[in-house]
Amino acid sequence: MTPSSDFRQRGVYAMPDLLERITAVIRGQRFAVLATSGDEGPYTSLVAFAGTGSPHELVFVTPRDSVKYRNLAGNDRVSLFIDDRGNRDADLRHATGITVMGRAAEVTGPRRDGILHRYLERHGRLADFAGDAANALVLVAITRYVMVSEFSRVEVYEA
Repeated sequence: MTPSSDFRQRGVYAMPDLLERITAVIRGQRFAVLATSGDEGPYTSLVAFAGTGSPHELVFVTPRDSVKYRNLAGNDRVSLFIDDRGNRDADLRHATGITVMGRAAEVTGPRRDGILHRYLERHGRLADFAGDAANALVLVAITRYVMVSEFSRVEVYEA
């Protein structure tokens, strides 16, 4: 775990328990905003995500005939935003937002069944959607987490 140089200049350093705190917020959420980029520029989508058992991976399902999938095919760099806000005024001081950065790829081969099973443990109601051959199981290999809490406390964890 090392602080990112762009944040080091502002005096923001990762704490030893940072990954544990990040993981706790992520475990408490089921949905994230996925950001991709394509020919028309940035694009965001709501996705139902799950962990794989590794703190360095997240997974989601998307139709192959979608803007986000086409964007991923052209540029595998993605960002997800996960937060614990409740849409209250108090969130200005108490909500935590996490930006997850990484590279996305469709899961195929022998690992797919195990990852799909983990996904369905969290999103069982999406079994038909996840099992549809027209949809892709996408794994994000996480390279960095940026966690903002208390409105402006920034901490970075390099995966």
